Amino acid sequence: MPDHDQHFKRLLQACFGDLLRIVVPEIARRLQLEGATFLQQEQFTDVPRGEHRRLDLVAQVTTLDGDPECILVHVEVEAKARRSMGRRLFRYAMQLYLRHGRPIVPLVLYLRGGRAGVTEQTEIIEAFGKDLMTLRYFAFGLSRSQAADYLARPEPLAWALAALMRRGTASEAQHRIACLSAIAEARLDAATRFLLANCVAT
Repeated sequence: MPDHDQHFKRLLQACFGDLLRIVVPEIARRLQLEGATFLQQEQFTDVPRGEHRRLDLVAQVTTLDGDPECILVHVEVEAKARRSMGRRLFRYAMQLYLRHGRPIVPLVLYLRGGRAGVTEQTEIIEAFGKDLMTLRYFAFGLSRSQAADYLARPEPLAWALAALMRRGTASEAQHRIACLSAIAEARLDAATRFLLANCVAT
């Protein structure tokens, strides 16, 4: 599924503001989303397996509150929810912080599995019965979410993501038409419209 994977990552980059407004709305309101800079070549060794891994999406964003500062938003897209994801995000967050020295907001999108909707989760490093280190991250489980809830949202990205969600009593064809109709009727540039419709189609 590599081609689909790349299409999906391009979509999230093009609709980055929508993504944060859907997943972390309180944080999104405090960021200058239009000025996000994407760090395309963030690569790390995936310890302990030793695999060389390119992170899916890392964006540098400026805060709006108080004295402006830059933070990093790290997004991973996973075909299926895995118990090991929290530990992986912890490692990547540590490596990103060591490299850039910036606060990090980790997000993971599960195309299948995971809890429905957006949940805040923690990965804890323990020793001697004490919590020594904690990473808080946000997980968005698409396949168990209700499509109708996201078709009703104002963000165009939500309408494309709804194609991966539970369609209720609608047939597959009706559901696809509902997603594509919302995209077709919105005021969007041609490139964004194509990426959104392509997500639904594939």
